[in-house]
Amino acid sequence: MFLQTMAQDGSFHEIWITKDVLPENLPAFKAEMYALKAQDGGEIRLNFEGVDQFCSWALGVLAVVARRIQDAGGEITVSRLSPNLQRIFMYARLDRSVDVIKDRHVERAA
Repeated sequence: MFLQTMAQDGSFHEIWITKDVLPENLPAFKAEMYALKAQDGGEIRLNFEGVDQFCSWALGVLAVVARRIQDAGGEITVSRLSPNLQRIFMYARLDRSVDVIKDRHVERAA
């Protein structure tokens, strides 16, 4: 399981991505992400705290989901990106299709 709902208040949902997304576990991540829906023009915030690796195919999945949510009148934001993931989002230009909240990422304990 990749996604865990941490907060839900009406049309706002905060969902944590609970582990790294690698090519070998992409199908499970894709299935969970495609099930996301914004309700009544609501907001989905994906919290990436503790995620160190996010493969390029997962970026594509996130882009498709973001477009679907936006087309349905919703909004998607991402938060708690590590500096490395912030750069990847910028280079992939995903920061143009989802709102990136620049907050402090907490490193995962080894």
